[in-house]
Amino acid sequence: MAIKCGKCSRVIGKNDDYISCRHCLNNAHLSCGGVTTDAYHTMEREGTLASWKCSVCVKKNIPQADVGTQASGPPFYDSELLVNSSQTLENLIDSIVGLCLTFYY
Repeated sequence: MAIKCGKCSRVIGKNDDYISCRHCLNNAHLSCGGVTTDAYHTMEREGTLASWKCSVCVKKNIPQADVGTQASGPPFYDSELLVNSSQTLENLIDSIVGLCLTFYY
């Protein structure tokens, strides 16, 4: 089965470098994800590729514990990286309430 880009919906070639969101698991061409080839290879070398999140998941402020669950709808990507940031309890509660409201409406 061909892998498709979550932003442009085109097939990602078997020899193409691509990046996957660690939360929603959608894939993106590097250019669609806003990641340069140099940045990709740096993340690959440092073992941080698995920490990349698409802009939709970053904006939703998804907590670390939710990694691996599916998000609804195709996200749009940019070069934002999640860097082991700490969340206050207030931010965590706000993100949970926001997710509940999103699913409610």
